Amino acid sequence: MNRNRETAQEILQDVLETRRELSEAAIRALVQGNPEAAVFLILEETSRLLKALAAKEIQKIVAPSGMVPPNEKPAKKGRKKKRGRKLGHAGVCRKKLLEIRHRVHHAPLEKCPDCGGPVTP
Repeated sequence: MNRNRETAQEILQDVLETRRELSEAAIRALVQGNPEAAVFLILEETSRLLKALAAKEIQKIVAPSGMVPPNEKPAKKGRKKKRGRKLGHAGVCRKKLLEIRHRVHHAPLEKCPDCGGPVTP
């Protein structure tokens, strides 16, 4: 069993360091020749992938929202209610005057009443 683990660990190390490409034929040969090593290899790879995924999830939780790229942020939830008044609600506005009671004529200003500066039209 220890020999199988060493063989599987060597294969896993070679795969992780990209010295060896794990093809379908290589996997089949490993399974037929040494099934225990193949099982160990699969378990090790699964464990490594789960740890990597957990680390990525923790990084997402810990990182401030400004540090997370927009494409990795979850989509915003839509509004629950529509904006504005509901259908059938009576409108509110100023009432129109029926008649103009008087007009006031203001003479043009020659200077600003607040600062005394010149006034331009």
